[in-house]
Amino acid sequence: MQNDLMKEVTELLAGLGNSLLISAIGIALGIGIGLVLGAIRYARIPITNIAIVGFVNAFRCTPLLVQIFLLFYALPDIGIRLTPFETSWLALALWGGAYQTEVFRAAFEAVPKFEAK
Repeated sequence: MQNDLMKEVTELLAGLGNSLLISAIGIALGIGIGLVLGAIRYARIPITNIAIVGFVNAFRCTPLLVQIFLLFYALPDIGIRLTPFETSWLALALWGGAYQTEVFRAAFEAVPKFEAK
């Protein structure tokens, strides 16, 4: 009985470690994606702006679980196989990056332009 409880606690702690690692990777990459795409979107280059708006709308308008399923089950059809670990942090990074893109774009627009006197 005691041995089973320790085994379950050990497995739960391993799962907690994996969850924290997935979250850390996903958040870091999401902020990086958002910063780069937000800066590009702020520049208002027509072709890239359309592509970034499409990316943001696609990832913000679909649930994260649907995106995880698409990454895990649809990508192998085009020859890209991901492990569950890779799929989870990639989905979190893309989803978070889409939200962060708009956050950074709005932040860039909120800063007043510098005018030399």
